Amino acid sequence: QYTLEDYFSLIDSVDHLLEKENHLIYIPKGKILIVGDLHGDLETLEKILEKFFKEKFDYLLFLGDYVDRGAKQVEVINTLFYYKTHFPSKIILIRGNHEDRTINRQYGFYDELRHKFYDHHKEIFNRYNKAFSKLPLAAITWNRIFCIHGGIPEGLEDINVINSFPKNQITIKDSMTKQLLWNDPYERGGMFKRNSRGVGIKKFGKTAFMNFITLN
Repeated sequence: QYTLEDYFSLIDSVDHLLEKENHLIYIPKGKILIVGDLHGDLETLEKILEKFFKEKFDYLLFLGDYVDRGAKQVEVINTLFYYKTHFPSKIILIRGNHEDRTINRQYGFYDELRHKFYDHHKEIFNRYNKAFSKLPLAAITWNRIFCIHGGIPEGLEDINVINSFPKNQITIKDSMTKQLLWNDPYERGGMFKRNSRGVGIKKFGKTAFMNFITLN
């Protein structure tokens, strides 16, 4: 049975690890397992970890959205944080749009913490989101696969610029960061256009995509 201090210690350990990581993570040559949204699905996460160790992958990259919606959000994020502390260079956690205080306040994570931690839920909620604000925003593999949660941002001509994006945004306000985490592709069309998902969020077409990969 974990105590509140155990939770704080785990979150703080990951917070310190993430502080040292770049916004853009380079993944060296090796066998990589890449995983999309988990949203509190502990059963799937356990199968993924089993596959990772059994099949001897070198790296395990998660693309964000660890919390909200699902039944085991706290268990999922704690499992990820546990493995991050034990295999810091092999387990790579990048940020999704639900690792944002404004979003996970509304879509289930805050409510789960309130249910589990009662009087201490606000403090632990803030600690988790402080750690989330330090998650990298993107990864590039040795063979040039660009990995992000959302989509390519308008105006980003060189992916290395991602390393200069503002750090520690508990609520994401920076336009480029927001687009990395929220932008969507659309089949018909060329460049960028407005996205109904919110202010500053875009859709990108094939021309925008081709321009981006050519420049990079």
